[in-house]
Amino acid sequence: MNGNANIASLVERKTRFAALFRNNDRSTTHLMDWLMEIVDRLPQLARQSITFDRGIEFPSWRKLKPGIGTEVWFCDPQASWQKGSVET
Repeated sequence: MNGNANIASLVERKTRFAALFRNNDRSTTHLMDWLMEIVDRLPQLARQSITFDRGIEFPSWRKLKPGIGTEVWFCDPQASWQKGSVET
């Protein structure tokens, strides 16, 4: 059963920089704005790409490339381990 909120986690693979964010309403706009704010602080080398699972909070993913220069990839269905650092 899906609730109204979730926790988004962001982990940079090389440095292991981690950020957690409570997304109270699973809003894609809220999440993408937060991601751009956090990721934009990282050096360009650390924000070349990001991999998402197929959650309902990612439909605004297209904002990341023009906003902060980050390419976006998605895991294959039922393959969340493709995100790298986050185990489900």
